[in-house]
Amino acid sequence: METTLTVGLAGILIFLAHLFAWFFERTKIPDVLMLIFTGFCIRLLLDMFAVNCPVHFGSVFASVTLVVILFEGGLGLSLNALKASLPQILSLTALNFFVTMGAVGFAVFYLTGLEKMVSFMFGAIVGSTAPTIIIPLVRQIKMRDVPMTILSIESAVSNVISFIVAFAMLDGYKSGNLRFGLMMGHIAVSFIVASGLGFTVSLIWSWLHNRVGNLQNSLFITFAFVFTIFGIAEILSLSGYIAALAFGISIGNGGGLLAPAVLRRRYTFLKTINVHPEEKRFFSEIVFLLRSFFFVYVGFSVQFTELRSVYFGFLLTMLIFLLRIPVTRLSISKAIHKRDVSLIAVMSPKGIAVVAMASLIFQDVGGDSSVLQNIANGVVICSIAMTSILVFFLTKTPLLKFYEWIFSGFGTSSNLR
Repeated sequence: METTLTVGLAGILIFLAHLFAWFFERTKIPDVLMLIFTGFCIRLLLDMFAVNCPVHFGSVFASVTLVVILFEGGLGLSLNALKASLPQILSLTALNFFVTMGAVGFAVFYLTGLEKMVSFMFGAIVGSTAPTIIIPLVRQIKMRDVPMTILSIESAVSNVISFIVAFAMLDGYKSGNLRFGLMMGHIAVSFIVASGLGFTVSLIWSWLHNRVGNLQNSLFITFAFVFTIFGIAEILSLSGYIAALAFGISIGNGGGLLAPAVLRRRYTFLKTINVHPEEKRFFSEIVFLLRSFFFVYVGFSVQFTELRSVYFGFLLTMLIFLLRIPVTRLSISKAIHKRDVSLIAVMSPKGIAVVAMASLIFQDVGGDSSVLQNIANGVVICSIAMTSILVFFLTKTPLLKFYEWIFSGFGTSSNLR
């Protein structure tokens, strides 16, 4: 009976996902919120009828979804746009993460009275943005190449920084010795080596693609490479997510195109190739399904045991979004269009990774810090709702005029990016 119910429910969810996507196209009302609310309602119904539905598979599902979304997002990123936006990506990512970490850490310290190290650990956990939300969303609202690249790469990079910093702080808390230099070195090595791994494996994929591209059912070979790269990187204590993103960027820009010209002239398998439109449509469909189920899972899994956590979560979310405005002004080039800068300023959602990290870290810390798990749930739901609502208002109401006033001086270049 449970198997029948699960299969039937999956069919209903796929239908609803397409219905919500169609509704978003017509009204710009975010389908993300509708999917999360659907998951929340499913949880209430199962609890009402005392149906046991374990969610221990959630971390694996979240990882698979994130890897696929990062890879597919990388396919659509222009290498030229990446080069043009790299300084802004680094500035926005670092400034937003550390400003958010510091401000939220102080706020949690004064709101809860917990130890400073524990409070700043929470700040590190919520300092990132969620690529599972941002990458599909920027595609839906059709941003220009450079701002879309900035948001996509920032979300991926900040997610990894959050993970490394938060767990390094946990180790420092338990040992009484936080090694900041070692932590920053780990971040740098993880990004550089993981990116190199992704780009290198894309050359192997280029060679293989020319030989098996016409085989029946060969579309999944690309996903096999993506998951293999992720696994190898993680085993080597690198960022599997960054490796998957780098792999997507490489093959999205021609695969062998990223090899030195002298090698491409000598070795024909490194010739520039393009991903077939059929493959891109297939990848897009897979991302759509995983993304839809993921947001239903977020609504299903994020639960609240006390009203105070929702209240604290809302206050911290307001602080995060207010700080995002000056951070964006300081980080983004004046050549970016006002509309795109305004959208960058409201893109600060938190994902299921925040819930997972909070659960692991604060269970380990113990004591009164367990309250932070519920506050993390509040921040995730409130930040996703805030992002979705603000994006809706920026694209459908005069609120855009207010944000354009805030970002006066932007978009003045004759060559808007």
